[in-house]
Amino acid sequence: MPRKYKSKTRSKERSRRVSKFWQERIQAGIKAKESYTQKAEEVLAYFRNSDILFDGGDLASKFMDFGAGSATVSIPKVAQLKASLGPRLYLPKPTRNLSARVDDGVQVGLTRVLETYINYVSTEAKFSRELRKCIDDALLRGRGFLETGWDSVRNCVTSWYVSSADIIFDPDVLDIEWIAIRNKESLWRTKRRVQDKWRLEGLEDDMKSLGNSPEVKQEYEEKENRVEAPGSNYKVEYWVILSKMGYGFRGRDMEDTSKYDDKKDHCRIEIVMDHEYPLDEGEWPIPLYLDREWPITKMDFVESIDSPWPNSIMGQVLPAQKAIDLLTSLRVTSCKNRDRLVVFCDSRVEREVQDALRKGHRLQDSVMVADFGAGSAETANERQFLMEQIEVTTGIMQAITGAPQTGSQDRSATATQARMNAVNARLADLQNKVEELVTDAARKEAITIKLELDVDEVA
Repeated sequence: MPRKYKSKTRSKERSRRVSKFWQERIQAGIKAKESYTQKAEEVLAYFRNSDILFDGGDLASKFMDFGAGSATVSIPKVAQLKASLGPRLYLPKPTRNLSARVDDGVQVGLTRVLETYINYVSTEAKFSRELRKCIDDALLRGRGFLETGWDSVRNCVTSWYVSSADIIFDPDVLDIEWIAIRNKESLWRTKRRVQDKWRLEGLEDDMKSLGNSPEVKQEYEEKENRVEAPGSNYKVEYWVILSKMGYGFRGRDMEDTSKYDDKKDHCRIEIVMDHEYPLDEGEWPIPLYLDREWPITKMDFVESIDSPWPNSIMGQVLPAQKAIDLLTSLRVTSCKNRDRLVVFCDSRVEREVQDALRKGHRLQDSVMVADFGAGSAETANERQFLMEQIEVTTGIMQAITGAPQTGSQDRSATATQARMNAVNARLADLQNKVEELVTDAARKEAITIKLELDVDEVA
């Protein structure tokens, strides 16, 4: 199995400075990620509740007064995106093929052993499930991550999904010098795991003063009383930092650092925000830096230009989604009003009806039905235009969703073939990105196995 990272006893003053430096770096990484987080959470909110536009915010009220008697309707385009693209991108049984770089019998044999091990582990560690989560994250938020390492439960090297909400990295340079992965665990597990107990000073009191984290708190209604259900444990949220720039003494604003040893480039630090000391300091668990790699692999379906964080497929067309929801609600409310049957009549209708009937007139001549006219064709046309723009931008055409073709029909088989070629090209591009992700993760698994495992463990 891979070596356990070595933790060394450090002076408290040194550890305080390390903790302070990296807390500032984490805050800078979170700030650099704000625009991505905001857009990603907005798309995710639409996926969880397609009626979010009318439940919160003032955009809907600025467009129209959706008060009593109004209908609010949302078209779940985000859910349609995941339902249409997901099954075409998932790999139910991912098979990784490895090939030797040189034509050498020993290397070829070793490659076959590694290939057999990796494909066995993909089933044992349920890699297909982790890959699905990664693809869903990339579809909804914009970026999916896989982390490669040692699974201590199954005792094997594998890759697993990490939420893009839990990863930040160095915002200062293109060739990043550090990454940070957020983890959460129960306080009692942290106390058991951390070897240097002085690093835990004040941590338990901080956790108890804060109470349970918002993720653990759940509110529910019981008749008219709102009750807050407490969590089972106090939770510790910490960041695992993998650095290629040492412990930070080479960083900005670090003064009088000559007395501290910071010769090693590649370090691992565990940081709890607002806590005085790092929970742990040591080496990378797996030295992937030897191959100039990080233990995480990312996938973007929409590549970013000159930006460290991408946009999601649906994030690009979210304004059009909101406009469609507003126009649809306006049209449904209009239909509701126009479909009413309102009859006007005179208060003396009975006498007039009698006179009219004596003279041979019809009953309709004595009453009047209100005519509210036809609905606005412009609203329907604009809504259809926005639908088409979303389909063109996202590539989610009717041919992908399985819905029957509406609107203008193809005039020839050539036109149909050209349209299908365009649809398949978009799908093939996304599928290739999934293949690249799986291939890159498999390569890191193979490197890890070669560097860290013994023959008996692979066999």
